[in-house]
Amino acid sequence: MISYSKYFIIAISLLLFSFPVYAADSENITDSNSSILEVTDEKDDTSLQVKILQLITNLGKKVDSEEKLEVKKEESKVKETSQEELIQKDKDLFIKKSKKYLDNINVSLDNSIIEVVYEKSKEKWVDPYLVFAQMKKESTFNINAYNAWCYGYLQVSKYPVIWYNKIYWASFEVSDLKKPRVNLEIWIDYLRQKLEAYWSEHLALMAYNWWDWYLQRSLKAWYTSSSYSRYITSLRDEIKNIQIN
Repeated sequence: MISYSKYFIIAISLLLFSFPVYAADSENITDSNSSILEVTDEKDDTSLQVKILQLITNLGKKVDSEEKLEVKKEESKVKETSQEELIQKDKDLFIKKSKKYLDNINVSLDNSIIEVVYEKSKEKWVDPYLVFAQMKKESTFNINAYNAWCYGYLQVSKYPVIWYNKIYWASFEVSDLKKPRVNLEIWIDYLRQKLEAYWSEHLALMAYNWWDWYLQRSLKAWYTSSSYSRYITSLRDEIKNIQIN
């Protein structure tokens, strides 16, 4: 906390020296230089005392204002800490549930990859459990999975790579999709774009699985989900509802 003692020392000192000084009897005054003690005008003294009291009041307000500012700073720090703790708890829970699901299906995946899924998903406001479920559907968490011209965890094709390079002035090659972080980053960003375009997890997943032009035809027939999208969203809910002791 800020120390305000100096403000009060100055104020009190000024107040004490502002009181009127009256001349005493000449008999009681000993002055080697025979100087004359001047008498301060009472009106002037009163005015000065008022000013000093106003100064003290203003100093008090300053102290109060600075104390409130300090309290707000402390509260802000507490809120930031609490928010960080909540995020870390949510991340830890996601990792634990993901690891438990992987154990259930007898598949191994490094914690660093699970962390990337969580962090990149949160960064793009995508449900990390949805991405994790899609990884299971597309490759069973195998970065070396390959199907025609789709690669990696999420079986990403060249088209999301072209889109990503255009949006972010990047220079990724299709071969870079074999790298775990690149595969996840490009797909999660691409999925965010589909979610914004269709305002629906089912339609976004269908746009990936069927391509946009085929999805447009399906919408005319009032299809709002597919077996593919329903499988992934159902698996997402299953993983999310795993109980951790």
